[in-house]
Amino acid sequence: SIYMRGVDFIQVPTTLLSMVDSSIGGKNGINNKHGKNLIGTIRQPNKIIIDITFLETLPIEEFINGMAEIIKIASTSNCELWDILFKHNIESVKEDNDLLLEIIKRSANTKMHIVEKDEFEKSEDISTSRMVLNYGHTIGHAIEKLTGERHGYCVAIGMVLEIDPKNILIRNLIISCLSKYRLPTETEDNLDTERLVEFIKNDKKGNKMITLDNIGKPRIVEFDIKDIHNLFHKTVLVKSDPVIVKDSISKDEMISFTAPGSKSETNRILLLAAFGKGECIIKNALLCDDTVHMIHTLISCGILIIVEGNDITVHGSNGELFDNGREIIPKEFYIGNSGTCMRFLLPILSTRIPYNDFNIILRGDKWMDKRPMTELVSVLNDHGCNIKEKPITIDCRYSFQGGFIQFNNGISSQYISGIMIASPHAKKNTIIKINKMYPSLTFINLTYQIMKKFNIPIIKNEEDSDFIYYKIKTKSYTNPSSIEVECDATACIYPMVYSILNDINMNISNIKESNQQGDFRLYQKLIRHDYHEIDMDSSDTFMTFAVLFSFIPE
Repeated sequence: SIYMRGVDFIQVPTTLLSMVDSSIGGKNGINNKHGKNLIGTIRQPNKIIIDITFLETLPIEEFINGMAEIIKIASTSNCELWDILFKHNIESVKEDNDLLLEIIKRSANTKMHIVEKDEFEKSEDISTSRMVLNYGHTIGHAIEKLTGERHGYCVAIGMVLEIDPKNILIRNLIISCLSKYRLPTETEDNLDTERLVEFIKNDKKGNKMITLDNIGKPRIVEFDIKDIHNLFHKTVLVKSDPVIVKDSISKDEMISFTAPGSKSETNRILLLAAFGKGECIIKNALLCDDTVHMIHTLISCGILIIVEGNDITVHGSNGELFDNGREIIPKEFYIGNSGTCMRFLLPILSTRIPYNDFNIILRGDKWMDKRPMTELVSVLNDHGCNIKEKPITIDCRYSFQGGFIQFNNGISSQYISGIMIASPHAKKNTIIKINKMYPSLTFINLTYQIMKKFNIPIIKNEEDSDFIYYKIKTKSYTNPSSIEVECDATACIYPMVYSILNDINMNISNIKESNQQGDFRLYQKLIRHDYHEIDMDSSDTFMTFAVLFSFIPE
């Protein structure tokens, strides 16, 4: 592009990244000490010749490196390509040359179309601007300059960080797709954030950045460098001064608090509605990492789910997934660090995925890999499945059959709840036997009560002096037209602690006597000032209570 003021040339890219990105568009750049690609020109090649046999010579890391740019272009500018990528994973793409070639063609043609409309990146109209190709690169380039890590790996992290943190649905969707292709989604804790911020200040794009509002809906935003700085500063400063409100609030005054919806109930209701018949509107649902991973997995299974604020509309599948399993079933589901999703989804997917001669992977992050799953896998394998661990891999030729299952007192309540939710879809009726002294029985009862709201044929038998039996018939069920999620009893502990420590009146407006969550009975004891002996079994509030009790006078 510089010699003799430019000469004709042909690009013959030999890496996946260059085939779909750097060989297309005419940009030529070099780095200097202040940042990446700050010196360069634009000159288009006469031709680009792509031969995917070059990729056979590369290590897997270079293949992963190139997938970042493909996911970038798909998420901003090609929804059909996005759908293909989300159904597959690194193994299924790498092993299928026809599929790989199709992905490369779609990605390359999409970028060429964008470059043709705005070769010199002058347009600020997102529908025509070449700037859209910079998604993930503002922060990604800075990480790359600082760490020396591969370009695609850094862009992947940038893609996550350049989404508004409040947009949890899309942020988790991008993380899910990147993780299927083994790309990183977060930085190491030991980054020199001051230098990183300096690199971003020197970025050639100034203070403009591409963010993603939805798949296929990028947006140009202006950012404040302080916002970038805060993304990387994870240190939390805790002041030890107590919060005293007695002087400002009279003893007769009442403070009101409205609790968010329950995560436990939201996940159970989502799963039941997805496999029931008909439309169900879930009101006061909680959107958090766990429930968003659940929503994305169910949508990937072909179930229509619409999220509007805290209301979620689910169009039930009646237990029938996919018009054509081989074409539609994703090869891999990513569920982050959501143990609830893993434990609830494994039984139902092992029950309802149509017969096929391939495997489905349920994969989480590095923390999820440390969570125990062996007991649930063993129960499912003893009742018809063929599931392997690390990662969880479902052999789709086999399914959960139902039958008699006795659980010991040490097993997770989420294992039991997951199997209960899957049982209406099993091959035969299911009988679950649990000791009455099981420590987390309140969570099992929560599942039972919610299943009753869906008119699922489940019978609870407590006639035995030592055991409870749940009998669940194999039968389809019709969703209620709407169902409201009770407030999260665990979340209520914080205002309650605040109220007790400061001796003020607190009204939690949306907690009801009908609440079936295990923590609710703890509050009833607190209200009676019965602090002396509380069985907390597996309650999330254990440490909060421990701190609270240390402040209560003898």
